[in-house]
Amino acid sequence: QSKRDQLQWVNTKRFHVQMPNIEQRFIKINDVREKQKELLDVLKNTTITNSDIQEERTLIFVNSANNLRAVEQFLNEQGIPCDTYNSEESSADDRSVKQQILDIWCSEPNLVPNQTPTPTETTAPTHTETPPPTTTAAEDKETDENTNEQSLAGIPKRIMVCTDIVSRGIDFKGITTVIQYDFPGGIMEHLHRIGRTGRVGKTGRVVSFYGDDKEQLVEKINE
Repeated sequence: QSKRDQLQWVNTKRFHVQMPNIEQRFIKINDVREKQKELLDVLKNTTITNSDIQEERTLIFVNSANNLRAVEQFLNEQGIPCDTYNSEESSADDRSVKQQILDIWCSEPNLVPNQTPTPTETTAPTHTETPPPTTTAAEDKETDENTNEQSLAGIPKRIMVCTDIVSRGIDFKGITTVIQYDFPGGIMEHLHRIGRTGRVGKTGRVVSFYGDDKEQLVEKINE
């Protein structure tokens, strides 16, 4: 009896399906500016309340290197730092930078430490008048930085804009949110992308932007 005769075929309905612990939302958008505005809104509301991850990580998928650069530039203009990853590389420096990015994203993110709140002392208010404070240039700069941090409140600590090279074969750790800025061309690509989050029983979130040209595909996915 040959080894081929000993093989057994196994059928399952659990192959290539969405994990039940992934929250998924589809947003229909055709206008680029509205898409950018919605991206910012989504990024500011990506915090998962029951997550034990301190450094929440978000992947933003696009369909081309040109769109990757456009989204990267838009985020940088908003003061939002991000990593990028695609299949393009033109020098040893590019390969070195890519490896550094992989080392970070393939490592476990920081967890929220168990902290016991310390009691604070309260004092009675006083009514003594104090002169208005004077600030130095360094203090003014620090105030501007704090204001910028407040405007970016809710933004994930680490964001990557990437193409489908990241959707399979690379074991990124601790992905809490996947944003499909560009909707993929097929169901399999969609499943591979969203499979980056919601792993090992963790809660994951997926937000997908799509236009008129992908409406039938979205309907098929939602059946």
